[in-house]
Amino acid sequence: MRKYTFFDDNIELYAEMFKNIRAAKRYIYLETYIFDNDNIGKKFKRMLLRKVQERVDIKIMVDGMGSKANKKFFLDIIENGGDVRIFKEFEWSFRLVKKNTSRDHRKLLVIDDEVSYIGSSNITSNSLTWREANLKINGDMAVLFKRAFLENFNLFDKHFFISKKYIAPLKRNGLEIIRDIPSLKFRCTRKQQIAMIRKAQNEIIIEVPYFLPYFRLRKELKDARVRGVKVIIIVPKYSDIRIIDLLREKYLGKLHESGINIMLFTPEVLHSKLMVVDEKQFMLGSSNMDNRSYSLQFEINLYGSNYYIIKMLMSHFRQTLAECEPFDYKAWKRRTIVQKIVEKLLSIFRYSF
Repeated sequence: MRKYTFFDDNIELYAEMFKNIRAAKRYIYLETYIFDNDNIGKKFKRMLLRKVQERVDIKIMVDGMGSKANKKFFLDIIENGGDVRIFKEFEWSFRLVKKNTSRDHRKLLVIDDEVSYIGSSNITSNSLTWREANLKINGDMAVLFKRAFLENFNLFDKHFFISKKYIAPLKRNGLEIIRDIPSLKFRCTRKQQIAMIRKAQNEIIIEVPYFLPYFRLRKELKDARVRGVKVIIIVPKYSDIRIIDLLREKYLGKLHESGINIMLFTPEVLHSKLMVVDEKQFMLGSSNMDNRSYSLQFEINLYGSNYYIIKMLMSHFRQTLAECEPFDYKAWKRRTIVQKIVEKLLSIFRYSF
């Protein structure tokens, strides 16, 4: 049995998840930002209902704003003993924005202390053809992922909690689970990414759908280029959130001027969140490179230096780049005054995206 399996195709990912769900004997813990009430969501629900009827412990947490599936959708699972929690359902309040800003953006599936899935994929038919990045791990890392799940599961309706407990790194077998919570002080993923960039000697490859880099990240990437490090940033030509595509234009041209290679994935939406440095360090998971992921959301990522994982990620990068076109700097320079004004206006609200 392979210990690590990488999936960038959702159809293949879901098929493998279904196989592991069918084989579950003790528990299935699932956490996701989007769980839609569509063909894929209904298939997951049918399988989970069957398992809870077999007395398998089922715990599900979905985000209250990201997911179309609600308590009514999961009612038959609940009635059969499953525990389903909606993370911070939309709340009308005088502090409307503050009350509803923090979201659970994690994507995690843990089964029987034996199998773990971490990555970028939600549970929805909308993303069947998207390019993603997910890792299946067989073995005892599942114990740590179970801990990460259960601790967040208990925070589903809490606005105040002791932060340090929920961001403590979880390490095993040369891998580290990095957890983020809504916080301006504790930004674990951001801190680790900066450390990776600073250590880079040869090459940095970043693949991310929503790229709104803050000042320090831009500076570290530019400094890496000054040191002679090759930097490649892969983003979708068109993401599923077009306003972000417009807002990111403000940054792409300036990074290109610094010698950073910007590549645009053309066939479909690219939704993967990956980073590899010098083919020695990697990070993958749920975090985008924007303020929402760094400061406003619950995120989960995996960091490490495992040779076999990095080998799979590099193969994925090569396949991705084969379907990319280079950033058109000349077209960027020809942007209209109106577009530049819109970019500046949108940048005022960049912390909302």
